[in-house]
Amino acid sequence: MGIADEDFTVDVRREGEHARVALTGELDIATVPRLAQVMREHDEAATVLLDLSALRFLDTSGLRAVIEEDQRATADGRRLQIVRGPAAVQRVFALAGVEDRLPFVSEES
Repeated sequence: MGIADEDFTVDVRREGEHARVALTGELDIATVPRLAQVMREHDEAATVLLDLSALRFLDTSGLRAVIEEDQRATADGRRLQIVRGPAAVQRVFALAGVEDRLPFVSEES
């Protein structure tokens, strides 16, 4: 399954109780609603791997969305893991002071 526009795509792969949500392009105020929609469609997954490795851009709306998804997963008793994005994307998390508080994993996890 995928949702796309010219600057943003969401690709979801399901394997039983696990879902991998891979984002490509720009996660910003215009694309955050699509991420939220896809994440809610996979609320029943015990573990969601949110893959940011192909993002080119992340604004504060995207930052807030990732933080909210982590909080929502924790509150619902689910597990969210986040694959690190490129340096420019990770810098947003670092500047906001939340990089060490989010469940980042390496690509291999």
